[in-house]
Amino acid sequence: MFNKTKLPIPLIHFYVIVSSLFLQALTFADLYRSFAYLNLLFVLGFAFSYYKQTAQEHAVVIYGAVALWLAFIGAEWFATQHFPFDIKSVRHLLLAIGLMIGITFLSSYHAIIKPKLMNVSSNLVYLYTISQGVALYFLQKDFGTTKNPHYLAIFSAFFLVIGCFLAIKHQRLIHRYLLGLSSIILGVVLINTSSRPTWIGLLLSVGIIAIFLRRKHAMFLLLATSVLCVGLAATNIGNFKSRWEDLIMHANTEERVTIWQDAWEMQNNSNIFQWVFGHGLHGFEQEFPRYSRYHIKENIDFNSPHNAVLEVLYQYGVVGTLLVLAGLLSLYRFIISAYLRSRVDYSPAWIYLLLLMVVTIDIFSVGITMPFFVSMNLNVLAVVTGICLYLKHIRSR
Repeated sequence: MFNKTKLPIPLIHFYVIVSSLFLQALTFADLYRSFAYLNLLFVLGFAFSYYKQTAQEHAVVIYGAVALWLAFIGAEWFATQHFPFDIKSVRHLLLAIGLMIGITFLSSYHAIIKPKLMNVSSNLVYLYTISQGVALYFLQKDFGTTKNPHYLAIFSAFFLVIGCFLAIKHQRLIHRYLLGLSSIILGVVLINTSSRPTWIGLLLSVGIIAIFLRRKHAMFLLLATSVLCVGLAATNIGNFKSRWEDLIMHANTEERVTIWQDAWEMQNNSNIFQWVFGHGLHGFEQEFPRYSRYHIKENIDFNSPHNAVLEVLYQYGVVGTLLVLAGLLSLYRFIISAYLRSRVDYSPAWIYLLLLMVVTIDIFSVGITMPFFVSMNLNVLAVVTGICLYLKHIRSR
C-alpha cells in the first residue's frame, strides 16, 4: 500500500523520527516521547499491515528487536523475580528499538528520503546551534535547553561533529560557511561546559578515525587537533587547562574513582548467582548508599557508579556485561568493515566515519557520567544501528 499511495507517508514517518531525535537533543522530554510513540505507531502499522509484503531483511530486524526487548525483560525477571513493566528503562528500550526499526524501514523508500537528507541534516545543525545560543546567551540558562552540563556537552559534540562533516561534503558554498560557523559556535559551547568526559570522548573519536584515514588526511587532522588543544591550554578558555591539571593532580582522589572503589566493594559482596546474573536494574541505586562514602559523610547519593562496566555488572552480572560488550564490539566491527568496503567501491564512506565518531563520543561520555540504560544512550545506539542497517539494505539492492 505504501508503494501505491500518492501521500508521502514514508516522508512523514521520516520527519516524525527526525523530530523525536531533535526534541530529545533539546531535552524536551514530553515532546520527544510524543513523537517517539508516534514513530512506534508507524512501525506497528507497517509491520502488521504489510506483514506478508515485508522484505526478509526487515523481518529479521523486527524479530531481532523483539528478541532483544524480551531478553531485557527476562534478564530483569531472572535477577529480581519481578516483571519490569513499571521500570522506565523498559519503556526507554522499547522506544529506542522502535526508532531503530523505523529508520531501517525507511530504507525501502530511499529514493524519497535521499533528496531530503543533506538539507534536513544541515537545518538541524542550524536549529540546534540557534536554540542553544539563545538559551545560553540571551535567556541566561546555565545549561542551555538541557538540564545539566553533560547533556549539553554530549549533544553539542554530536552536532559539532555532524556540522564539520556536512561542511566538508555540502555542495553549496554558503552552507559550507554556515555549517563551519555553527561548528565553531558549538565548539565554544562544548568547551564552556567544562565536561571532561565529553572532551575526552571527542578526542578519542578523533584518534580512532585518524587510524582509518589516508596518511595525509590523518596527519592534518591530528595536527589541527593538537594545535587547537595547545591553544585552549594556553588561554585556559572554559577552564580547559585547569580541568586537565585537576584530573592529573588528583586522579586518585577524583570523585569518580571514589565511587568506583565503593561500587567494587559492593560488587564483591554479591553471591555467585548475583555475580552471574546481577541484582536487577534498580539494584545499584537501592544498595549503594550502604557502601558509599559520599552518602555516609555528605548524604550525597548516586543512581549509577559513573562506570558503565561496573553498572551493568552489578545490574545484570557477568552474563549481561558480556552480552552488552559483545553488542558494542559488533557495532564497531560492522561500522569499520562497512567503511573499509566503502573505500573500495567509492560509496559514501564518510558516513561511517561520522557514525564511528558519534558512537565513540556517546559510549565514553555516557559511560562515565550517567546510567547506561538512560534514554539518550539507548537512542543514540539505536539510531546508529538503524542507520547502519539502512545503509546495508540500500547497498544490497
